[in-house]
Amino acid sequence: MIFYFSYICIGNTRTNEKKKKKIEMANYKIEKISTEIMQRQKVYQVNEGKFPVLKSTLLNKGFNKFARATTPFHVDKEIGEY
Repeated sequence: MIFYFSYICIGNTRTNEKKKKKIEMANYKIEKISTEIMQRQKVYQVNEGKFPVLKSTLLNKGFNKFARATTPFHVDKEIGEY
């Protein structure tokens, strides 16, 4: 049985409305990207976000040190057993 580690450290902070908007935007972007691929367009589109240097250096080091678990873990019970 494999469990994937979630990197969410502070819990769920998004409202259902924001989640729905993100899903709608993702669907739009997927359609746009698939059209660009089918038409073999050469496109360069990168969204770096705010403070990319800060996030990729200082914050990433802290995240890797404190929020990421690299030690293996095991499950004693099967799914459905209580």
